Amino acid sequence: MSEQRIKRAFRTTKIKINKETLPNPADRDVMEQMFITLEAAKTDAVAAERAATIAKAKADTFKAKSQIAEVEFLQKASEHFNQVAGERFWIVYRDKDNSIVLEGFTERLLRNNLRAQQEMLGNQVANSGDDSEVDRSGLYETEDPEADNENGQDEN
Repeated sequence: MSEQRIKRAFRTTKIKINKETLPNPADRDVMEQMFITLEAAKTDAVAAERAATIAKAKADTFKAKSQIAEVEFLQKASEHFNQVAGERFWIVYRDKDNSIVLEGFTERLLRNNLRAQQEMLGNQVANSGDDSEVDRSGLYETEDPEADNENGQDEN
């Protein structure tokens, strides 16, 4: 294939709006006005996109600052509360009495929540309708790991 044929294979089609292609001046004027509107809309779109990019970057910055402040708060709380030092997931908020509350989601609580979900799914799948056939012993952990070990259950 010659170089000229290759160039033609990837050449775009161009139509110029001028006196030769659109002889009626009124039609050309309408197209000119519509093109001006198009250019303005494209410019507005780019400006809006850039403003949105800046706003998103600023939001990401504020989110990062919030996360840092929360972790710093939990680090300080860890100096005073062993539970905070030993568990990963805490939500910090003010309650109706205006007290700062650290609400911990312990690994035990998370495991129990997952087990409850497993049980619900198991019940849905089995659709047995007879709870007496379902063995739930050892499904949930108690707050006292020693009590679990006394019953012959593993701590993890």
